[in-house]
Amino acid sequence: MHGRDSVAFERDLNTMVWFTIGTLREFAKALGVLRAALKRTTRLDINSAPWVRLRELEDRWERNDFFRKKRDVAAFHLDSDVIDIGLDQLLKDQPDVALVVGDARAQIRTQLALGFLALHNGLGLDLAGFRDFVAVVGDDHAAAAEAIQTVFMNVAQAAGVEMR
Repeated sequence: MHGRDSVAFERDLNTMVWFTIGTLREFAKALGVLRAALKRTTRLDINSAPWVRLRELEDRWERNDFFRKKRDVAAFHLDSDVIDIGLDQLLKDQPDVALVVGDARAQIRTQLALGFLALHNGLGLDLAGFRDFVAVVGDDHAAAAEAIQTVFMNVAQAAGVEMR
């Protein structure tokens, strides 16, 4: 309705990214439970392509310090020191910082830019680094969905469920 260039699209996209980061962590934890359950039923092919991919995702979001720390300080609980660092950096870069950005009185066309900019700067990522981080989030979210679907189908077939 508002298009890709709208403030609402950007605001919703930023919210979705941080929500996805949080769910990827929960997803990684759930994989351990699923793996254990399938191992008990002897329906786990740990070397199958989807399980290899799921282990990669689990490792990134549970064991990779870079991704885990970004997730912990921004997606789960926003640490005040991250915002303090981000605000200090904002003031160094541009002494006049906009609190709200928009082009009309309607809320759908406004964005509280200060919070996003403080978070972005406080995470210690430049724009290219942030873009790369968000690209990994998107790729992992898509890969997780595809791998889980394939694992489900493989387990169902191993259990004798006829697939049509």
